[in-house]
Amino acid sequence: MTRKRKSEVENGGENWKREKFGAKDFEKQYGYVGGGVLSSSIAGGGELESVLDESKNHDKSGNFPQEIVTYLKGIIEMIEGGEERNDMLMSRCMEECSGQEDRLLSYHNSCKVVETIFGPSHVAASDFLRSVSRLKERRILDLFFSGCSAHTIEQLLYAMNPVNTNQDIEILHKFCELVCDNLMDIIVDKNASFIPRALLRITCGLGREASKDERGFNRSIPQQDKSEFASKEMEEELRKTRDRLVIMTTDYNLLSDRLDNSTVSLVVQSALSGDEAVKGKAATRMAQGVIEKIDVNEDAFIASLKGKNSSRVWEKVISLCDEQSRLQLWQMCVGGSKVAELAKDNAAFFFIQTLIKNTKGEELATDIMDDLSPLISSFLDSHKVTIVGAMIKCVEKFDDLQPPLIKALRRYFDASKRVNYRLQASNKKDFFFNVLTWKSVNSGEMDVEKSNVHGSVLLQSLLGLTHCSSLQENIRSFPPSIIKELSINRISSHVVQAILQSNAVSDDTKNYVIKAFEKDWQSLIESPIGSFVFDSVWNSNVFDVSRKQNLMKNLVSIFVCCTMDHLIDPLLFQSTSKSWKCTLYKCDAGLFKKDIKGWVNKWKQSGQKSEKSVNRQVKIEKKKEKKQMKKEEVEE
Repeated sequence: MTRKRKSEVENGGENWKREKFGAKDFEKQYGYVGGGVLSSSIAGGGELESVLDESKNHDKSGNFPQEIVTYLKGIIEMIEGGEERNDMLMSRCMEECSGQEDRLLSYHNSCKVVETIFGPSHVAASDFLRSVSRLKERRILDLFFSGCSAHTIEQLLYAMNPVNTNQDIEILHKFCELVCDNLMDIIVDKNASFIPRALLRITCGLGREASKDERGFNRSIPQQDKSEFASKEMEEELRKTRDRLVIMTTDYNLLSDRLDNSTVSLVVQSALSGDEAVKGKAATRMAQGVIEKIDVNEDAFIASLKGKNSSRVWEKVISLCDEQSRLQLWQMCVGGSKVAELAKDNAAFFFIQTLIKNTKGEELATDIMDDLSPLISSFLDSHKVTIVGAMIKCVEKFDDLQPPLIKALRRYFDASKRVNYRLQASNKKDFFFNVLTWKSVNSGEMDVEKSNVHGSVLLQSLLGLTHCSSLQENIRSFPPSIIKELSINRISSHVVQAILQSNAVSDDTKNYVIKAFEKDWQSLIESPIGSFVFDSVWNSNVFDVSRKQNLMKNLVSIFVCCTMDHLIDPLLFQSTSKSWKCTLYKCDAGLFKKDIKGWVNKWKQSGQKSEKSVNRQVKIEKKKEKKQMKKEEVEE
């Protein structure tokens, strides 16, 4: 969303960049403010006080803190000019702003200056917010609801991450209590709603969200990792501060009528994300809140799933809640005859898709397949490939559920039967290209140019199934020329990469694909699309160190010949040299030339690490599933 700010600037609204007020002018008026000894007149405050008193007479509005803003702008120019942003400088700025925080947060121009001065410093941001927290509660609320001040407070709150002092906790506790006491008014306001979102993330050890700046600037905000707390005691204090706010912002009974409000939706999503970071159960509680009163609120819940903003909340809930809650929601109010209607809705469709993707238990997976299998044709007719892809991902762990799904897909793509029983002819060999081109080719035709994006996505999902062996038979029947053509096509190249990366695809199939390039690596590398396929070949589990070493010898000789041939046509060499340089850099050709043994050891270690990491990840996932199943059995 775009967040608008109020512009209450009267005298201070003009752009302060127009004022030519340099470091020398600043020192003439205020004295030296750096890390050295302060001027006695400034230390005593006499000259500065007289200047401030004088400025009041020139301030037409009587409200805008012109003198302090000018002072802070001078500090900013000094910092930009190379002055160190040290504690003494920040302390001096805080002294000048003392008692004027209210006025500084009342105008857009002064808010911007406060952000610039105190925003980069954790200590300075904390000190400024401590002064703000000492204002009357009514005045703090007014600042929350004002666009410019709410933005500044939000930025200073994020500057306090990670929380590491008792002062930080006191500030957060004060603001959290104030938000909870006025929650229903704050979360529906487009300005004030940013405050609880920031509090929910900071108290969980998270920084700002990785998304486009919601104030309209065309830039991305980098994701910050979860911060570690200074001590267990501090973590416990933050948990107490956070719990009330999380419980209130994820209370279905309290917020059910307002979930489709855009700002309420964002606040609840922030609460769920923060709670996930500390391994809480807010999502499960919210799902159970629906289940407990489903007899009364079923229609309201279905309507909420269809809401533009509320559906995003339920999508988040269903991805984070436990398996038992998913099963109950499916059996009580989502599955059966209602799923067809929900899957057709543009908003509820994402909820259904997310639920299917996050299914872990066989009971729920079986129910999903029983309810959705008859609808596969309608999904594909409307090009809703992602929900079919979610169904494929759902059955990856359950071998018994894969064959019925594959048969349904074969039936739709005209690749499910024998054409001539006497000749034992079958159209199953057409499955790959019928899916890739979305049935736009004749039987036996292999036209890569007709590749379809939806077909490519569906094939990539199918390659993750262990029971889709006939698809691999199709691939092994392709001539090398078709495999090369698939690899340099912008749509079908993703399928080739999926073949080489999938754990479900056999080594024979992967080796067959790689064999097609053995006599012509040059065309693959020089293609801007094929070079990505080369990366997949290099990283494939069947491409061991000895094969890498033999390939490197060929690549170096090919590159030298290429360089000599292209000296006649420099422009041609310039267009192809970038992809060669990138490829040789990724393969570490420099080390290969200097020390072959070192190069071999490097790739051996990387292969062992990747294999160990895969095995470790599989073990971790199995342990998690076992623990989850035990918990659910105990609860039952």
